[in-house]
Amino acid sequence: MIEQARAEGYGAHMGPGISTEDCLYADLGFDPGRYGCQYVEASQLLYCERRIDPAGYLVLWQMGVVGNRFVGPLDNGPGYRALLAERLEQDYPPDHEVIIYRGATLAIERPRINRIILRELAEVLLTAEEPVVLPPAVTLQPNRAMLERLQALDISAKTGAAA
Repeated sequence: MIEQARAEGYGAHMGPGISTEDCLYADLGFDPGRYGCQYVEASQLLYCERRIDPAGYLVLWQMGVVGNRFVGPLDNGPGYRALLAERLEQDYPPDHEVIIYRGATLAIERPRINRIILRELAEVLLTAEEPVVLPPAVTLQPNRAMLERLQALDISAKTGAAA
């Protein structure tokens, strides 16, 4: 919208605000910097070849319209979510935790956090406002070759700094 307004000669800017992403971190209590966090529009996992890193968090947006290839409203039944679950099972076990999140929009509300397992995803009704979070499924593996190279650089830097 901002780009379009500017192209039409209007002054436009985007101001910062508290996002669903920020609320999600706070309400679910995870640090995206610790393991990494990947964000994907849910339908992209069906339409495109996307790589998932199961060692970090995965946040799926627009779950309520997953697979919707039309502009108008579409009742996305369990078949669409089943296809997504099938795709996710390429990287996660069927009993992996899935968190359905809905942030509070009023100060008097509490967030809604529903924990299910991946194999149940097809049967859960979701809205476009509810991102789905998959916690890490595997542990981060050290890159031993790169760590050795980093250590050599550290030694070299210390030696060079002392000279």
